Amino acid sequence: MSEAWSEAELIKTGLTTLWTPFEQYNEEYESLAGQKWIVVQRKLHQLDDFVSKWEGVLEPFTSVTLVIKRELDKYSELTIALKYLRGSDFTEKHWREVFGLLGMEYVPVEELTLGRLLAAGQDIKKQMKTLQKINSSASSEAAVRNALIELELWYEGARLTIEYYTDRAKKDTPLVRDYKELIEKVEEQQWVVAGLGGRGQAAGWEGTLADARGLLEAARRAQRRSYLKIDEPVHVQQRMCGRKTGGCWTNGRRERGAMVYDAGTRRKEEAADTVEQMCANDFIANRHK
Repeated sequence: MSEAWSEAELIKTGLTTLWTPFEQYNEEYESLAGQKWIVVQRKLHQLDDFVSKWEGVLEPFTSVTLVIKRELDKYSELTIALKYLRGSDFTEKHWREVFGLLGMEYVPVEELTLGRLLAAGQDIKKQMKTLQKINSSASSEAAVRNALIELELWYEGARLTIEYYTDRAKKDTPLVRDYKELIEKVEEQQWVVAGLGGRGQAAGWEGTLADARGLLEAARRAQRRSYLKIDEPVHVQQRMCGRKTGGCWTNGRRERGAMVYDAGTRRKEEAADTVEQMCANDFIANRHK
């Protein structure tokens, strides 16, 4: 009986020795694989460290450590392809495309774990070029979105500043003195929009900026030629909203001797109304030439 018991103890010890590496490996793997992808995507070196560590302790090989070795082979150099799945510029559309490509059931990226990607490791390696294209496409689309957001913010905040010029008759005349700078800025934004390919929202901005530029140039000419009769470039200030061809002078407030106007309810002021009407008429006339 004691002899059988001793033999059983030897078997138990042998099995413990055989399976202990697997238990330790599995504990570390579960800890790593359970991390959310949005957290671990910037720490992919952890996966390389995990693979490197275990590849160095598997010899001499046993039936169990060979199983571990085959698992580690799946993750070897996987981080190169995983970088294309960081998805900082991905929308839901891109993530659905990725999941479909890899044959994975879709889940919101907030719920995606590293373990799910490791399970699809082989497919990720095979589809690395396609994933690279999806990543590049997402980055380009994000650049377009950001450019349009910046354009909209600039457009909504664009202002012309009115200063009052007092002539010899002590009459105050409203003048705008930065037409050149604003027209140049509109031209710059037109180049930006042209570079976006004229698709989607960019197409709408082409017409909006063309109208804004036409209005500014017409107002500048009208102010120089017909109203002020001076050589100095000057300009009428308005907030450019939508595709309006006429401006409204409103909400006036005096700041350091200058008057700044926003678009809104018309301010009943004879000088401003006169300039506004002249600018609108000049712009409309030029549009129909």
